[in-house]
Amino acid sequence: MSLRMSVETILSLMEFATKHFTIRFAADGSFKNIIDRENGKDILNGYGNRFRVYRDGLDLDYANWNIMPNYRNQPELYMDLRARHAKRYGSITEIVSEYAFHHSRLTETMQIDDDSRVIRFHHKMDWKDDNYMVKACFALRDMPPIVRCDTPFGFQERSTLNDTPHHRAQFELCAYRWFDFSSDENGVAFFNHTKGGFYAKEGKVELTLLRSANYPCPHMDQHPTAYDYAIYVHAKPFAEAEVDNQANLFCMPCFYFHHAEAPKNTILVSD
Repeated sequence: MSLRMSVETILSLMEFATKHFTIRFAADGSFKNIIDRENGKDILNGYGNRFRVYRDGLDLDYANWNIMPNYRNQPELYMDLRARHAKRYGSITEIVSEYAFHHSRLTETMQIDDDSRVIRFHHKMDWKDDNYMVKACFALRDMPPIVRCDTPFGFQERSTLNDTPHHRAQFELCAYRWFDFSSDENGVAFFNHTKGGFYAKEGKVELTLLRSANYPCPHMDQHPTAYDYAIYVHAKPFAEAEVDNQANLFCMPCFYFHHAEAPKNTILVSD
């Protein structure tokens, strides 16, 4: 399939190709497949970037601190796709999607660069419903038994299994700028600016986007806000994938200037 596809083709077929991926979308706006063209492997096991909504704030004493261990045993609720349109900017396909849940709205801008292995997401969230938690959900194919979680000056490894009480208690993990799932050949990393909590167990990855319980802060996260995250699909093992460098580039965007000469009073900082 040609890399230079029209917007109408992208939206009508819900499929297009870049230099690195073949991408297919489901009717609800989520990913159905992200196939790495270098090795022919689909990183997903059915879906990616679905916005699941959980009832939250059930611990009345520590509503916005604690997540109940059994919170996943709820009926599945998702934000609904209401509208979608796409644009092309050179090598970049930009897909803007509008989602809704009760009184709340989400505008997502997804950027897919033909020449990049990083798929970027920018959200403008206007949440107006009490006692919910929203997560961006991915089902990963062949999830390894550990996830690497970024910390200042290093990373920690956590189990992706539920085989012991200790591992089952790790149902909400934290990471600084990235967390990564790698095999000996390839992997996928998630980058974030401000969303440090996530779930990673038995093939399921869920990045926590907001919590709207009422204690100690009434109507938590219920105001217009914006944030970014990304997925980085790499066809190399972790030691060679430069996950940390790629996450730094995502979290610390560069300034650039249209002038031929460098601007005055520029401060240059090196390592």
